[in-house]
Parts: sequence; C-alpha cells; structure tokens
Amino acid sequence: MKFKTPLFVFIALSVALLAVPMFASEAEAADPAENDVTMYLYYEGSRIGEVPNTDDPISINAGEEANVSIRIENGSGEKRFVTMGITGVTAVDYRSEDLPTAVEIGPGESKTYEVTFFSDRYTREGGDYLTILLTVEGPGSSSPVYITQDLHFAISSSLSSYGYYNKILGFIPNTLPSPLDSPQAAALITMALWTLIAAAIAKFVVPALLYIPMRGSRETRKIVAGSLFKHLFLAIVILGIHESLKVLGSSEYVVDVSGRMAAISYVVLGALIFWRVYVIALDHIFSKMGREVKPGGVDDTLIPLFRMIGQIFIVTVAVAAIFSLMGADLMGIVAGAGIAGLAISLGAQSMLRQFFSGITLLTTRPFKAGDFVRIDKSIELKVKEVGIMTTWFKNPWNEEIISMPNDKVAASEITNMTRDNMYYRFNLHMEVTRDADLALAKDILVEAALSQPQVIKDGTVMMPYARATDITESGIKLRLAAYVYDYEDTWSVEAVIRERALREFREKGIKLAYQKVDVRVRKEDTEPGDF
Repeated sequence: MKFKTPLFVFIALSVALLAVPMFASEAEAADPAENDVTMYLYYEGSRIGEVPNTDDPISINAGEEANVSIRIENGSGEKRFVTMGITGVTAVDYRSEDLPTAVEIGPGESKTYEVTFFSDRYTREGGDYLTILLTVEGPGSSSPVYITQDLHFAISSSLSSYGYYNKILGFIPNTLPSPLDSPQAAALITMALWTLIAAAIAKFVVPALLYIPMRGSRETRKIVAGSLFKHLFLAIVILGIHESLKVLGSSEYVVDVSGRMAAISYVVLGALIFWRVYVIALDHIFSKMGREVKPGGVDDTLIPLFRMIGQIFIVTVAVAAIFSLMGADLMGIVAGAGIAGLAISLGAQSMLRQFFSGITLLTTRPFKAGDFVRIDKSIELKVKEVGIMTTWFKNPWNEEIISMPNDKVAASEITNMTRDNMYYRFNLHMEVTRDADLALAKDILVEAALSQPQVIKDGTVMMPYARATDITESGIKLRLAAYVYDYEDTWSVEAVIRERALREFREKGIKLAYQKVDVRVRKEDTEPGDF
C-alpha cells in the first residue's frame, strides 16, 4: 500500500500531460470569427492604404474594362484558408489569372489579387452590381465564415438610346398630342428636321463658305457648290437616320451597325468630295497658268500626273479608313503593305527608275512635245510625247517613232534647240579664192538669205549676215548666219541659198577655192634617164 499513492500520482500526471495536446488541438480547430479576415477594394487609380467608399459606383464604358485590386488581410493569430467567388454576373463580367479557390493566409499576412471587369460592346447604358463572396475557414473547422461585398457599376454607352428615346432631335422631349407623342412619330419628325438642315447647309452655307476663297471666280465657285450639294446633303441625311434610330429606341446592335454604315458612307462621300474639289482646283490653277509657260515652268500636260497622284492618295486613305472602321488591324495592314512594297521595289527596280525619271522630266520640263532636241551631242530628234514611263521621239529625217525609257532620257545630255519657239539659227559655209571680191561675195550670200520667206528679217532676232572666218592655203572661208522661223525649214532653206549663191558667184566671176598642190622637182635630185 505504500507504493500505491506514488503510482496513482504518476498515472494522473501522465493523463494530464496527454490531455494538454488534445485540448490544444481542439483550440486550433476552433471556428474562425467574422472579423478574422478583412477584405479591402482598391479601384483603378487608388493606392494601397487608401480605401475608397465601396458604395461609390465604378464607371465603365460599354466594351471597355475597369481594374479592381482585392486585398485580403488575416488579422487573427491563426492561419486561415480563404476561397473567393464572384456572383451576380449579368451585364458586367470579369476575368482574373490568380483568383483564389483555396489560399492559405498566415497570421498577420495579406494577399492581393487583380480582377478585371468588363462589359460587352452592346451593353445597355445603366447600372449593375456584382457580389464578392469570401469563404473563410480555419484548420479542421466545420463552420466557415462568409464575407460579402457588393460592387456597383455605372455603365455608359455611346450606342445606347438612353437620353435620346422619344426626344425630337435627341434632346427635345416629345410632348405632342396623341398619336404624335409616340417614339415612331418623334423619329419621323427628327428625320424630317435633319433633311431640312441638310438642304439648308448644302444650299446656303456651302456657297457662303466658298465665297471667300473663290470670290474672284464666280463660275468655278458655282461648279464647286453644285458638285458638293448632293454629296453633303446625302452625308447629313445619313447622320439624321443614325440619330433617328436612337430616338426610336433601337437596340445597341442596330445603332452600332447603322453607325458603322454611316461612318463608311462618310468616308466614301468625303473621298468623292475631296476628289471633286481637288480636280476642280487643279483645273482652275492650270487654266490660270495657261498652256504656254516660261522656261523651267510647268504646263497643263502635268494635269494627268497630278490627278493620278491625288487619286492614289485619296483611295489609299479611304480604304485604310474603311478597314479601320470594320475593326481590322490597321498597323498589321500597313506592315504587310510595307513588306509587299519592299518586295515589289526590289523586283521592279527598272520600272521604278523609269517612273521617277518620268516624274522628274514632267516637273523640271527640260523639253515638251514639239521641241527639237539633240541627245548626247549627236542625234537630233523631235519630241512627240513625254509619258510617265517612256518618252517618244520622231525622226525628222524619216517617218520613224523612237521610244526611250525615261531613266535613259534623264541620264542623257539633252540640248533643247527650240525651247521657247521654233526659231533656229543655221550657218552656211563657203570658201572663195583669195583674189575674190569679198564684199561682193558677202552681199550675194546675205541677199540670197533675205530673199527666202522662211528667213526671219523683221528684227526680232539677228538679221542675216556674212563674214570671213578663216584664211586657208586654198582661199578664204565665208560663213552666212541666219534664223528661220521653223527648225524643220533649215535644210531646204540652206539648199536654196547655196544654189543661188553658186549661180551668182559664177555670173559675177567669183571662184570657189579648191585645194591646190604644187609639185616641184629639183634637177640635181634626178638621175639620168628620169623625166
């Protein structure tokens, strides 16, 4: 019996020591309290530590996004397991890469998650809300705690009929008596008013605006105003149809489709208007300049070139704008066009050289159709036509048409012999003996030139004259210089003058020089028997 008491005490202490872990485990398994975990929301633009009023709505445009940061803090002394969910998804949806399903948050720790909320393009303007639900559990707990927070959204949409519905022109309340108080009546009245506005702008405003820049040309102003009337009228009527659909209360999809069609129509009409104004302005500018231009200037043969450049530019911009309105990736199209352009330029270098050389020839105007030119100081040709890629020449000696690529023409040395007019100076050379009467010979040459009707003798250019230019072993060289009205008459006039001069030289005893060779034989250099 002595040893029973210590044994009993030992067993009791052992049981007590074993019971401590059990009670501790039960304490760890205790259910979490509602204030163990706190949820904070940070809207786009706010910083951590600045907790906004979660009752304030989050502004979001239809088709766009709004970012919200959700921070979960564990304020208890034990670890907690948190699961997050978002319910009530209607007009606004969400996405998140790391939305927790069951995350462990240690005591005093926190976790932050990024959630992006967005709405469809055709979401109706108004309000919506979502609910964030946190499920908080402790290790081994059987009764989780639920924490909820509502998110309010204010949705705006440019496609929505909100604010336009049953309002004339979209802002005048329809208070007309029945049956004109219906949305259909308001839409018809709105369409009629837009038509009147279009007619007034196209008929009166456009001519008034054109008066300032074109007040000096009434006819041109009238033509421009007439060509712009129908295009501008149609553009404003299309805008009226789009606005009338909002007044009628059409769905966002219908309004969007009509808006896209209207925008495409505006692009097409704008391109047509711009092209029409461009052509009229181009013709007006060149008509004032006239067909004849000063050396180095431009003439109306450049109109097709400027028209082509303007047409390419307008069509390119219009097509790019239409693709952009249809939702295409404009940058991708531009990049693809750049790569294609590079490939084409590498494969068509010769054609590109011809094209840019043609532009250079048409803008610098070293010659024009009808001019006589000398190419590389050798061949003389008449210019028939200057094109973008090729220049055509006519052989004045024969009925031959010669075409040359513009890059070769631009690289050649070109002498324009008839740039300002067809006047051309020719030189006729004749050689008389040293004992000839030079004054008489020169008079004969000048008189022969003056007798020809093709020779210019009205004083606008230098009168025909003759002079001695050289003394040779055979005689004296004379040169007659005279101008003809037309370069093509040069050879026939020279032939007639030469024939008359020869005839008169013979009659007046003037002899033409010819080469003479004196052969003298020294007697001492001859051998016996030589003659």
